[in-house]
Amino acid sequence: MSLEKKFERFVISLKDLDKSYTDEYGNVFPLPFKFFTKAIYEELHLNNGFIAHYDRLGFFITYFNGNLDSFKAFLHRFLNSEEDYMINPYNNSEISLKFAEILKKNLDDLLKVFSADTLKSLQLQKQIIEKQISELV
Repeated sequence: MSLEKKFERFVISLKDLDKSYTDEYGNVFPLPFKFFTKAIYEELHLNNGFIAHYDRLGFFITYFNGNLDSFKAFLHRFLNSEEDYMINPYNNSEISLKFAEILKKNLDDLLKVFSADTLKSLQLQKQIIEKQISELV
């Protein structure tokens, strides 16, 4: 399978961020991590201006943890501007352009997924704060 197809499969899998899978050692990961291959990680950090993380799990957790701001940081780093989603002029390789096309094609759905997760997190935080306040009163 080509790197472009692997990246597309990964991007589509981000829509299932709330699902998980268990690897052969019994570790539980978000389902999209299964499709975030070493080849994708290597392409992003070697050729697209991302710093190398300790490993691909560190990179995945940094940018694809369900937080909208983290995902926007990924977009901002990969693309020139998160406002108009124009391709970064430094990422002009053929594969980078294909990655950008895949992101653009799926962007609306991805922003909904990451926004929804951020909203859930804020609602949970609100409930915790409300409970703590009610206990004080």
